[in-house]
Amino acid sequence: MTPEERFTKLEEAMLVNSSMVVRLEQNMDRLEANMSRLEQNMDRGFAELRTAQMKTEQSLQTMSAGMIALFEHIEQFIQGREGNGRKQ
Repeated sequence: MTPEERFTKLEEAMLVNSSMVVRLEQNMDRLEANMSRLEQNMDRGFAELRTAQMKTEQSLQTMSAGMIALFEHIEQFIQGREGNGRKQ
């Protein structure tokens, strides 16, 4: 192989490598954009989950308070301190 042929092959290899680097950079840019979108979606999802959790906790507190009041009322009814919906 002559030096010119070697040089030509090296130039071709460099062009191929350069093309691969350009494609790699493009893919990296797309990947970064996708990761950014995913992060935003996850942040939004976590915020929605926190809101839902707070609403659930409030509902549970309301339900618990109602159950306690109901149990107290039933206990008073059983002990005969209330009759047919009116306090004695």
